[in-house]
Amino acid sequence: MRKIAALVLVSLPIWCFAQNLVPNPSFEEYFNCPNDYGESFELRDWFMAIANPDYFNVCDGTTDTCGVPNNFSGFQNPASGDGYIGMITYSNDPPDGFRELLGVKLTTPLVPGTTYYASFKISCTNGYPNLDNWTRYAANKLGVRIRQDSLVGASWYPSDNIAQFSSDSIVTDSVGWTLLSGTFVAQEIAQWLYLGNFFDNTNVSNIVIDPSCPDEYSYYYFDDVCLSLSMEDCPLATATRLPAMSGRIRIIREQNGIKVSGLVAGRQYSYEIRDTLGRLLLEGLMNSDSTLYTANLAASIIVLRLWDGGEVHRMKILVP
Repeated sequence: MRKIAALVLVSLPIWCFAQNLVPNPSFEEYFNCPNDYGESFELRDWFMAIANPDYFNVCDGTTDTCGVPNNFSGFQNPASGDGYIGMITYSNDPPDGFRELLGVKLTTPLVPGTTYYASFKISCTNGYPNLDNWTRYAANKLGVRIRQDSLVGASWYPSDNIAQFSSDSIVTDSVGWTLLSGTFVAQEIAQWLYLGNFFDNTNVSNIVIDPSCPDEYSYYYFDDVCLSLSMEDCPLATATRLPAMSGRIRIIREQNGIKVSGLVAGRQYSYEIRDTLGRLLLEGLMNSDSTLYTANLAASIIVLRLWDGGEVHRMKILVP
């Protein structure tokens, strides 16, 4: 079991330094190793708000029920560290569907009127190769909600369709991790963050990823949850990156496209934009001040490839 180190800091105003306000953000710290369904109660700091989210960690082995990368819900390596969680995020059950939600108390309350950056990573799974958790759908509206109180139980539903951040994109990628991110302005002093889907079925879009599956729900892995005053802690882009670009190039999503920052001034870059099936959507030349207009692309997830005759950078991005 991982041990928690204590760190004493000088008392400073919250705006003096940036930090992730979510404790245990990548689900590394636990009380006991999980070995069965619904054991997210073994996580430090986090608690089950609705139903029984699942916890997966390498401590349970590589092919066991709650192991990593192979477990009862599918196959996936962590986005970082050794652990991640899994939740049902949508179901077709009447009247309002079924959801699982996980909650955590932030290290610092939100300050009203302040802008916050939120992000987390997800990976879709339909249970393959272990069909214990065989799922039919991929769905959207995954996000975070901030409340003043700690709520547990069915009183959350029917949902009131409120979230500080939620994504309209339907993520079907089960090979890698997709980062969902956004910003919001705090409206009240609140310290409880919840992760999942906070919308009823009439406000959720879905697609069938396995028509042969009998189970009418969607299931996602979650990792690397972040809430911060700074986008340096919670980046607003997702990237599958080569080591050479780490810490230098950043994607900023704008209303009509994406802007790439961190490119070398005065240097010209060639780019290709492809969908997740490898089909070429857009190509051309850009410099350090260019914006790539992606609003009219049919794909909701694209792969951007940049090169300058030397380094090659490849990033997977959610289109604005």
